[in-house]
Amino acid sequence: MNLLKCPFCGSEKLKVGHKTKFKDPWKKIIRMSFYGMCNCCHAKGSTVLVDIPYDNQAEAISKAKEEAIEKWNIRVE
Repeated sequence: MNLLKCPFCGSEKLKVGHKTKFKDPWKKIIRMSFYGMCNCCHAKGSTVLVDIPYDNQAEAISKAKEEAIEKWNIRVE
């Protein structure tokens, strides 16, 4: 799934950004946030907050990125 053009400036220079909120070695999770972002005007889409288990990181990150892309692509008509 691809990010649609920025609804504010029309740029196609987009990315899915992420931040690590914290790591919990006891619960064996990493809490991360993902969001669509325009590299030109720095508009930011809705944030997806997810707890990623140590043993299944690749699948959980991929799913969270897809959800962030879906949220970015929502357009009000």
